[in-house]
Amino acid sequence: YTDPDRWIVEEVNRLFLSRLEPQARYTALSQRLRDYLEVKTGMPFLEWTTSEVQRGLARMGHLPAGSATDLMGVLALCDWAAFARYFPEPAEENDAKARSLRFLAFASAPPPPREGAA
Repeated sequence: YTDPDRWIVEEVNRLFLSRLEPQARYTALSQRLRDYLEVKTGMPFLEWTTSEVQRGLARMGHLPAGSATDLMGVLALCDWAAFARYFPEPAEENDAKARSLRFLAFASAPPPPREGAA
């Protein structure tokens, strides 16, 4: 991807506007978010379980605590829709989109310089 930060925001918006069934939409959303994190960090987010993703986010360091919570909530909803065939209510969908975009705003920001780095 030439601009993964722009790509993922476009993908999230596209998926939430799509008419795909929830199972397909949330499976794709989880995959795209994990793909983005893998591109950004070099860590194998695509291969990890949701709990492994949470540990990987902790290693990113520059994310505020609430940001990881946002993503984990979205991934939990993705798991419910994908594996339990859950149909999210419109309010849940709106919340998942807002949480995804809020997480991405923090994830796309450059990490702060490390102390002692020139």
